[in-house]
Amino acid sequence: MTQVQHHDPMTQVQPSQSGGGGKKFLLIGCLGCAGVTVIGVIVVVALLVWLGSQPTMSVQTHNSTPPEVIQALQDASLLDDDERIIMIYSAGMTSMKDDGLYFTDRRVVSYLDADDSASASEASYDQIVDIYLEPSESFIDDSFIIVDLDDGTQIIGPVNNLDGEDTKFYNRLLQEWRQQTGRAP
Repeated sequence: MTQVQHHDPMTQVQPSQSGGGGKKFLLIGCLGCAGVTVIGVIVVVALLVWLGSQPTMSVQTHNSTPPEVIQALQDASLLDDDERIIMIYSAGMTSMKDDGLYFTDRRVVSYLDADDSASASEASYDQIVDIYLEPSESFIDDSFIIVDLDDGTQIIGPVNNLDGEDTKFYNRLLQEWRQQTGRAP
């Protein structure tokens, strides 16, 4: 027959003398939380650095164009050393060196990769027959500048449509084209 032990509810149970297993668990838990916190901070800092290095989503002028973009365009023979960018826009998600349109005091250039001149279309102002703005109907999508050339081809490039930047880019490009070729407005 089995005997049942009865415990007096008023009797205190003594803590285990086995060496503090609860303290080890608490220490491991604290270290784990600290590790997760450190990793979280690193991820947030990395994200902020990455976001800060992303291309601006606005039209830039010569003075605000990053030097590495100017250097890449020069290295790819898409910008002469003595040539000046008047306005530039890049639709690139990770770099201004991707998918852009700019015009200088000499020409208009549309490029997919600023490091590769083969990905570019360019024309001097005297080759241009007409310039159009194809405005976007959505704030999400870019507008497009379309440049008709005297050989029947076109140069097409994106331009930001927020805050009327597409219209400003287009009007300034028209002004430069007319000034360079002596065409009346």
